[in-house]
Amino acid sequence: MNFLPLPERFDANEWFIVAGLVCGYAVMIPLRKRFPVTVFILTLFYGMTTAKLMDATIGFTSLNFYDINDSPKYEAMDALLHFLYLPFAYFFVYLYDRWNVRGIYVLPYLIAYSLLGVGLEELGNLAKVFTYQKWRLVYSFTLYLYLQSLLLLYFKWLMKHYRRTKAEPDPSSKI
Repeated sequence: MNFLPLPERFDANEWFIVAGLVCGYAVMIPLRKRFPVTVFILTLFYGMTTAKLMDATIGFTSLNFYDINDSPKYEAMDALLHFLYLPFAYFFVYLYDRWNVRGIYVLPYLIAYSLLGVGLEELGNLAKVFTYQKWRLVYSFTLYLYLQSLLLLYFKWLMKHYRRTKAEPDPSSKI
C-alpha cells in the first residue's frame, strides 16, 4: 500500500511544483533571519494551514471546486504543493516589513500581492497544477485578499506580542 502515491507521469505540473519549491526556498532561506524564529515558523505555519484548509474545504470535499494535479485523488505531489504556500506567505510579510508599508499604502500592497497570487495561480493553471470544476480564477483574488489581510493582522499581532514578551523580565530569572 502506497500512502501517498507518486504521479503516473512526471509532466508540466510536477515540474512547476519542483521549480517553485526550489526557487521559493532558495530565496526564502537566506531572508529568514529578518524575524525572530518563532515569528518565522508561525508565519510559515499560517501559509501551510490556509492552503490545507482551502483544499480540504473547497477542493477535496463534495463541493469539489477544483482538482490538484493529474488526479482527483490526493498524491505525493499534492502534499508538496502545499509547501509552495510557505514562501508566498513569508515573502508577503517580509516585503511588508522591509518596505515599511503603512497607512494608505497597506490596501494597494494587499491588492498588488493578491494580484501576484492570482498570476502565480494562473501559471500553475497553465501547467495543469489545478483543474477547475466550479472554480473561476477571479474567485481567487477575493480569497487571496481576505487571507492576506488575515495574515497581515496575524503578523502584526505576532510582532507586537514578541516585542512585549521580549521587554518583560524573565520570571525564572528571579529564582
